[in-house]
Amino acid sequence: MQRNKVAELAPIVGVWQSVARIVEGERIARFAPGAAVMVQVDTTGLPGRNGCAPDEVADVVRGLRALGLDVIGLMTVAAPGPAEAARESFESVARLADDLGLPERSMGMSDDLEAAVAAGTTMVRIGRALFGERPPRQAEGAA
Repeated sequence: MQRNKVAELAPIVGVWQSVARIVEGERIARFAPGAAVMVQVDTTGLPGRNGCAPDEVADVVRGLRALGLDVIGLMTVAAPGPAEAARESFESVARLADDLGLPERSMGMSDDLEAAVAAGTTMVRIGRALFGERPPRQAEGAA
């Protein structure tokens, strides 16, 4: 989530699904007090991935609640690769959500939908399955 976009998006966002740090929550709380948020969990450990580590989730949830935000669940994006690895990631996040009493789980995309459903997801992100591949990005300044 890009914090500089929060003010512009606050009036139209129903649920902020990618909150991984308290500083992001502070920005959301400023422009959308009481907003529904989901904590993004990085179960992959891959460089450049957004999300807090599983052992940080409880502290992030507490911090966001202290800001007056409504933490409704957790979200994750599995590492690319075999469905078995995705399943393990999704089951781990589902257990964390259960342990914290959070009802929502946003897990699974077009390639790992079945593993997410088996693990108990309540939301999936399947844009490519519905709309097809995205067109390639053009280089900035290209016509």
